Amino acid sequence: MTGADCRFPIASIHGIFRWSVAAGRPGGNGMSEREAAMNEVGFFGAIIIGIFAGYIAEKVMKRDHGLLMNLVVGIGGALVGGFLARLLGIAFAGWIGSLVVSTIGAIILLWLVAWFRGRGGRAA
Repeated sequence: MTGADCRFPIASIHGIFRWSVAAGRPGGNGMSEREAAMNEVGFFGAIIIGIFAGYIAEKVMKRDHGLLMNLVVGIGGALVGGFLARLLGIAFAGWIGSLVVSTIGAIILLWLVAWFRGRGGRAA
């Protein structure tokens, strides 16, 4: 293992999250770990993860949304969470990693919406 390819465990649920010093090129296949994870999950998996992430964020933030809004919040959360994970150099993989990152992103997204509406992140 070279210094440019060091990986340090941050949280480990079967190695889902890893701190990546390298530019995110596992195995030299030209794909980042995030892109590889989304390939593992697939389109319908991303929809299911989006619904669950939106539902979890809804309960954490004490909101009351419907199924469609949970999906929208979950997919938006996946974008926010994926961006922040990439910015921080955190790689995630598979269903659980995608669900955790999407849920954290969805919670941040709901907090930002509440903050911009003037509620300061407090639940309704």
